[in-house]
Amino acid sequence: MGEKNYINLHLLEEIDKKIKTLNKTRDNRINLSERLKKYEERWKIIFFFLNFEAVFLIIKGLRIIDSSNDFIIISAFFSIYVILLQYFISVQNFRERSFKAHYHQLELEDLILKLKRLLIKRNDFPRTDNTDGQSLAAYKEILNDYQMMLKNNENHSSVDNRTRMENEDTGKLSKDNSIDNIFLILNILISIGMLLYIISPYLSNALKTVYS
Repeated sequence: MGEKNYINLHLLEEIDKKIKTLNKTRDNRINLSERLKKYEERWKIIFFFLNFEAVFLIIKGLRIIDSSNDFIIISAFFSIYVILLQYFISVQNFRERSFKAHYHQLELEDLILKLKRLLIKRNDFPRTDNTDGQSLAAYKEILNDYQMMLKNNENHSSVDNRTRMENEDTGKLSKDNSIDNIFLILNILISIGMLLYIISPYLSNALKTVYS
C-alpha cells in the first residue's frame, strides 16, 4: 500500500527531479570534456617550445668543452625535466578522458530522454495498478543505469560544477584553478623563462654592439 501511494503521489515529481539532476551531471561532464580537451591542446603547444629549447641547449652544449660549465648542467637538468614531464603528461590521458566524458554525457542524454518519455507516458495514459508498476519498474531501471554510469566514469572536478553554476547565473566561464591548470601555467612560465635564458647572451651581445 505504501509503495502504491508513493507511485500515485511522488513518482511524477521524482522523475522531474531526476531529469534536472541528470541534466546537471551531463553539463558537468560536458565541462569536464572541454576542460581536458583544452589541456591536451595547450600541452601540445607547450611541448613544442620545451622540446625546441631542449634540443637547442643540447646542441649548443655539445660545443662546450668545459664539463663544469653551468650551461651544460642547466641543459642536462632541463632535458631530463622535459623527458620526465612528457611521460607524466602522457599518463594523464587528457585526450582519452575527454572522449570518455563526451560519450558519457551522450549516455546521460539518452537516460534523460527515457525519463522524459516516461513522464509523458504517465501524463497521457490512464493510471492503473499495472501501469503504475510498469512505470516504477522502468524508473528504477533508469536509476540503476545511472548509478552504473557514475561508477564506471571519472567524477567531475569542483571546477566543472562551479563552471556550470556560474554559466547558468552570469553566462560567463569561471576561472580554472584546478591543479592541472596551475601545473600547466607553471610550465608555460618555465618555457618562457628558459627562452629568456637562451636569448639573453644574444641580447647582451646585441646591446654591447649598439652601445660600443
